Amino acid sequence: MPVATVEISSQQSQESQQPFAMVHNDRRVRRKRSKKSAAQGAAANSWAAKSSKEARRGDEACVSGAAGRDFRASGGDELENNNNVEENDKGNNNNSSNSSSNGGRSNSCSSDGESEVCSEKDQPLQHDEGLAEPVSLTDESIARLIELLAREPDYHPKTDFLFRINSASEDKVDARLRDEAIYNLRFLHKFYNLSPECFAHAVNIADRFVVKVKVKPKYMACLATAAYLIAAKMIEDQSDWPVPEKLVCMARCGGSANDLERMEVIIRNKLRDQRCLEEAATPLHFLLELQSLFPSVQAFQRAVGELETSLCSVAVYEHRPCVLALAIARKHLLAAAGPANRNAVDEVLSQLCDLFQLSSDSLSEVDAAISGIVSRLQTRTPAPRLLVWAVSRRTLVSLMRPSAQASLLDPIRED
Repeated sequence: MPVATVEISSQQSQESQQPFAMVHNDRRVRRKRSKKSAAQGAAANSWAAKSSKEARRGDEACVSGAAGRDFRASGGDELENNNNVEENDKGNNNNSSNSSSNGGRSNSCSSDGESEVCSEKDQPLQHDEGLAEPVSLTDESIARLIELLAREPDYHPKTDFLFRINSASEDKVDARLRDEAIYNLRFLHKFYNLSPECFAHAVNIADRFVVKVKVKPKYMACLATAAYLIAAKMIEDQSDWPVPEKLVCMARCGGSANDLERMEVIIRNKLRDQRCLEEAATPLHFLLELQSLFPSVQAFQRAVGELETSLCSVAVYEHRPCVLALAIARKHLLAAAGPANRNAVDEVLSQLCDLFQLSSDSLSEVDAAISGIVSRLQTRTPAPRLLVWAVSRRTLVSLMRPSAQASLLDPIRED
């Protein structure tokens, strides 16, 4: 009973002191708010953030040191409210400082006397997609395309008869032997790393010679190599011309360097003058005039590589050069076109179809043929070849003759 009496009396004493503590705490809170507002005003006027922060900490320490016992007696509710007020005031101070520091930027963003705040999240995001340059052809490119169309029938060979030739019975080059020779010539072209025009002219020269002259199968490799040598002499500098001796060894076309040079003279005589060789309108010439439509140099190089692969098939090269070039350009342009310039690309392609007098069905047919040939040739690997040493007859006889000194030599160890 005495213990219970003591507990009740202590509880009553705390309840009696609680109103005084609340009044005392309210005074301390108001005093603290006035001091904080004064400190925050001084901090906003001066840019010394560190000193203002220390001042706020000193005021908080004084207020908490003087009224800490009363706050603990009241249960700490007023302390939580005070902390919330402090956080709100600190956030308002940060916003005011940010607005003052961004004042120059907001004034620079405003236009026509309007006071607009330009924030980063209000500005629209810019994507790379759809920001390509407008697609169009210049008048000079169109004029050159018309000139190429005028020369196209005179220099494009009609090679469809190669499919009707039986190479075994007629002893003539057919479509399969022609494709094999041009396919091997492409690897030779990659080795010398000459310009794409060199390979395009070499294919055109070889096909035109096959159309005019009856070529035996054993001479087809030598014919393709000689055509490549003629094209290199037409386009490349003299320092970049392939040496006939080395060219024969690399191409393995049979014969010697003199045989290759004689084949070169025969081709020039059959195709008449040098002008007929240089003014040929190949598919690459049409594709070069469409280079301005491509979005990047890499995209154009991929189109040129696909064109070189397509020339290895007579089934593709029998189409008109302008059709072949437009089909390849259409495939790569539509693949690289964004949503913004897709309509412009379609419009330019329709204008080119009207200029070349083509239909969309013919382009789709050529595109399907190109895709089939490219997929088949890209997965194909060249046949393995054995290393062959080219030696003279005297050296060959001396190598085959047994030597008496050979048995006296010690074996060479390969440690």
